[in-house]
Amino acid sequence: MRKRKQPELDELNSIMDALELKIANQMESFKVSIEAVVTDPVKNAVNLVLEREMCKLTTSINDTLDQFNPRLNDMQDSVNYISNRQDAFDVCLKAMKDHSLRRKEIPT
Repeated sequence: MRKRKQPELDELNSIMDALELKIANQMESFKVSIEAVVTDPVKNAVNLVLEREMCKLTTSINDTLDQFNPRLNDMQDSVNYISNRQDAFDVCLKAMKDHSLRRKEIPT
């Protein structure tokens, strides 16, 4: 019985290198397709959830500001009222001082 001739070691190495390269290319292609299949829907879902939450936050902030503005207006009205009362008090106090000074100047 005859033995088959074994390929040379260099030839065997070049076949293995070509095979490894082909497998590596297929694995890279498989990786890219898996990433597209898995990551794109996840990314879309996350973006959708973030968009909805941002909408909720924006609506909540707008509602809060709508409630806050009348309170600020009430506070401004109160400050204006207090300022007017202080002005009126100052006028009365000055009038009393002036009246008191005139009474002291008039000889009795």
